[in-house]
Amino acid sequence: MPRPCDLKRRVFLFLALLLFSATMAACGGNGGPASSPTETEPLRTPPSITPSPPPPESAYRLVWREAGAKEDVIWKTMPSNAGQREAIARVPHREGTNIVASLSPDQRLLAYLTLPEGAADTDISQAEAHILDLALKTDTVIGGNMDFKFRPFWSPDGQLLFMRRYAGSEILAADVILIETRVARAPLPGEPPPTPAATAAPGATPPPPEDPLKPVLKAKYSQVLAFIPVAYGPDDRSLYFVQSSGGTQEGAILGQLTPATAAAIDQAQADWQAQVKAILDAYPTPDPNATPPPPDAPPTPAPPTLPPSPAPSTKMVLQLTDQMGEDYELSPDKTKLSFVVSGILEGGFVNEAMVADLTTSAVTPAPSAGLWTGDRVSPVWHPDGRLTLGLLPHAGPAGSAVLMPLGGGPPQFLHSPAKGFDAPRAWSPDGLYLAVTEYTGDSIANPGEASLAVVAIGGQRVEITKGEANSSEIAILGWFK
Repeated sequence: MPRPCDLKRRVFLFLALLLFSATMAACGGNGGPASSPTETEPLRTPPSITPSPPPPESAYRLVWREAGAKEDVIWKTMPSNAGQREAIARVPHREGTNIVASLSPDQRLLAYLTLPEGAADTDISQAEAHILDLALKTDTVIGGNMDFKFRPFWSPDGQLLFMRRYAGSEILAADVILIETRVARAPLPGEPPPTPAATAAPGATPPPPEDPLKPVLKAKYSQVLAFIPVAYGPDDRSLYFVQSSGGTQEGAILGQLTPATAAAIDQAQADWQAQVKAILDAYPTPDPNATPPPPDAPPTPAPPTLPPSPAPSTKMVLQLTDQMGEDYELSPDKTKLSFVVSGILEGGFVNEAMVADLTTSAVTPAPSAGLWTGDRVSPVWHPDGRLTLGLLPHAGPAGSAVLMPLGGGPPQFLHSPAKGFDAPRAWSPDGLYLAVTEYTGDSIANPGEASLAVVAIGGQRVEITKGEANSSEIAILGWFK
């Protein structure tokens, strides 16, 4: 679901697509699957949803951020009863702004971005990055000049944090950088202190301190608009990311960064050190006091060149689309990637959900049999492997979320709002509840007011918040026990 600040860009893209469509029609051209939304048969009436009360109990809680004028609150809410909620953090900020937050997998650390006094706006990298330790109640600044529009991304082990930065005086000449940093946890009361770092030998010059903010991906903005971390791959040590390009090379490519967990990085470093030691042991430093070899002795072989220290490597996995995409999400079995592209259908500008099969490299439209003609927004995956789409019909009933089996079969519609449409955000890991942003408007260009709700797979609907003026006021951090 695009933010309001993206609408001008999308209107411009719409006009460009209209011109392109007309040109291709005149030339007899034909677009690819990512450029050609699939027309579907509109339904006359919405399907009947009969919820079975009461809402089911779940071991998971929805964690979300509520924005305030001078303070944001991070809430942990029971999905079956919105009144049962706990404030796990209150974060003050500059008046008129908010924070962009991400909770670590163990729920101990809250990484967040905030705009300090003097920051001009959110479109340039002026945000300050913080780590709030919820156990020790400490708040530490870990870096500055971060991209405020990119939510910090945690590795599954909770030890690495990825952030984005645009570095340069002018955006067109700037570098877009994905930054990795290792986040240390201070010992809790009763825990042993961490092992001290090795020190230099007496008389030796200590090495210069390492910058804790390490660039792992970097490109010119004129070539790459953004690096977007998506999820970890099947090996649990490599990070899938999307490289979004503009200009004459517009499109999106799925890439893979390795190693991308603390354990994998440490293992690569240990393997390198063992390799270097083996080489040095096989070719010891000559003793300057040793007796010189006789003149007819064969020359001592030169030691081999030592291997360079390990660094992250990248590879391109799949060209996803030749357009601008958004809302990338990996399937539970990590073999498919869903996303949204824009296209033309019957002279109108529409969003179409796509599915990339990482095994076969095929990129095809998401299933749409039995769905209304209209936009598809914010696709997310149910834990059982079905794809959940937000439907925004061009005419007719309010837009609901729907579960679509990829292998065929009827769609399962979820309880729709009274008006407007739902943008799916995240399923609870047990598959019982879907968190959605509920919009009161009738189009992506006119989304109306936004509220937060959860929809049970059995049909129940629980409102968490009501009538926020802007979707940026609501942010879902995820589901946690």
